[in-house]
Amino acid sequence: MTFEKIAPLLFQTRCTLALSAVHFGLWRQRRQVYHATWAAAWAVYSLRLIFISAFIETRSLAGCSRTRW
Repeated sequence: MTFEKIAPLLFQTRCTLALSAVHFGLWRQRRQVYHATWAAAWAVYSLRLIFISAFIETRSLAGCSRTRW
């Protein structure tokens, strides 16, 4: 798979990691629980995006170019 095809997913992953870092920083500064919750939620969402990109990459390496759905 070329970088141009996976670049939007990587950009979205970087943005969600940045949101997670912002909320983590706010939690460290203010110690409000909801900032820690948001930081964890954005981190989990970015992990989801990383797993999706890994699936797309391994699927293209396996030679599965046809979609069944």
